[in-house]
Amino acid sequence: MRIELTNDREVNNVYLFLSRAEIAELVGALEELMEHFEENGWHAHVSSHDYQREITVAADSEGDLAQPWDGGSFTHSMATPKQAQTDEV
Repeated sequence: MRIELTNDREVNNVYLFLSRAEIAELVGALEELMEHFEENGWHAHVSSHDYQREITVAADSEGDLAQPWDGGSFTHSMATPKQAQTDEV
């Protein structure tokens, strides 16, 4: 696991305070991430209800993400509690 701020500085601890809806959305995103684990660059976004905060989840298989993300394209999903729709960026 690696946790970064948007400016590529590592964070060693994080507290997540989530609503029930955000928990459901995060669980759905993580389940979908497991289904797409081997797809290089696949990730999902979980946003707050007002879209001011966001969690992005991505696989870190065998150190593939050992270096900070360079801002390049990812295959991603905007997860929802019931279903996620995948888009290509």
